[in-house]
Amino acid sequence: MNIPTGLILEGLVALLLVTTIAYCWVLDRKLKAIREGQDGMRDLVKALNRSSELARHYVSDMNEASRRAGQELEERIQSAKELGEDLRQSIEGGQANARALADELSIMVDAGNNLAERLETQVNKRVAAKPAAPSPMPAHAQRIARAPVPQTAAKAPAPAPQQRAQAGRAGGEPADVPALQQKLMDALRRSR
Repeated sequence: MNIPTGLILEGLVALLLVTTIAYCWVLDRKLKAIREGQDGMRDLVKALNRSSELARHYVSDMNEASRRAGQELEERIQSAKELGEDLRQSIEGGQANARALADELSIMVDAGNNLAERLETQVNKRVAAKPAAPSPMPAHAQRIARAPVPQTAAKAPAPAPQQRAQAGRAGGEPADVPALQQKLMDALRRSR
């Protein structure tokens, strides 16, 4: 059997051609897969690009919002500081007014006490100077003597004018001095 060499060579070339065609077919499939992957990669890159743009936009919005919130918070803090300062000044002014009113009230109480002491001294002098004869009361003292004394303020009912006169005649300090003092205090309270 003698196979011609040309035929062997042509068979070998045909075999190589079939192998090349099969290899090309496999290579074509891989290239198609790569192209499809590139399309997918291109879509993926586009989506990533859109996402990064959105992220940049959201970050700038967040920066703006945080800047505005910071300014608003700073304004509120400043407003609170001013309000606190106003409140502190008002409290200090109120305390100064309270001190002034307390001082004025203290002066008024001292003046009232001095007046009461002087009146008591004068009453005691008159009682000691004229124990036998009752002196006529001035009109304003008669009004005070006739005025009803509230039960809560009075400790004991005041004696009648005749009883006071008799007590004054008995000698020493009259028994109605505390009652007179009480009436004087009541009159001072009513005059306010």
